[in-house]
Amino acid sequence: MMANVHRYNSVAEAVRHYQSFVEAPESSENDEWFDAWHQDGRDEWAGGSHDDAMQWAERGNSEHGDQIREAIASLGHVAMPNREQWNAAPVGFLPNVPAYVSGSPNSMWRRTMGEQPRPVRVFVSGFTSWVVKHKHIVERGAAITALIDYLKSRAPVELYLYCPTGGNGIHSDTVTVIRLQSETLDPDVAGFLFCSAARTRRFTGPLNAALGGSTDGHPYRGDISKVLGITERDILISDMRGDSNHEGVYTPEWVRRIAEAALKG
Repeated sequence: MMANVHRYNSVAEAVRHYQSFVEAPESSENDEWFDAWHQDGRDEWAGGSHDDAMQWAERGNSEHGDQIREAIASLGHVAMPNREQWNAAPVGFLPNVPAYVSGSPNSMWRRTMGEQPRPVRVFVSGFTSWVVKHKHIVERGAAITALIDYLKSRAPVELYLYCPTGGNGIHSDTVTVIRLQSETLDPDVAGFLFCSAARTRRFTGPLNAALGGSTDGHPYRGDISKVLGITERDILISDMRGDSNHEGVYTPEWVRRIAEAALKG
């Protein structure tokens, strides 16, 4: 079965779409989603209420902002590559004495920018198993934000949050893809998008269900690389599944390894 893919140009656009289902549950493509997700009262497990999640989606969640700042600081200084070049030209900033003596018209040196690096696309999965501990969600999210900060100093970055949900015979495979603004990604906003369990359990999970996905949150079982159009240059940060080890994984070394592999691609 082909995946049911929905793309949004911003978090605000995705929030508006989700809120339209809350205001008119009958418009959902899944009759069970409202009871299974929106009326679920387990706020502690979810990391917050639905109202909390909608506010955090708009303004960020400062609870995890400090941990993100610490993760960025732990990488240390990232040297900016110098792409300036000096070229001989008829006009410029400094005299090119040898060219002048030889009668060449290119008697000045002009400073120009060298070849710009190719953009790096980063796709971050928003699927989080219900058994994954909150502390591991926070550690992963802080490391992801540090990764984006590291990459931005070396190349343009296109950032996407994708949320995959598999079907279960009744509901369809559903993938939402939200483009994020990497250049202006505030640590508090990243704190909600990458570190808060409420983003999955109060926003993207319910949104996928309303769009026809499974209400019990099956992970997507197809080839997500084909759905997203992943290339060798892209970074794909996969799901947080309950059967994977997340203890001590998201370190500064993890950030550098992923970043340098992509920049060499």
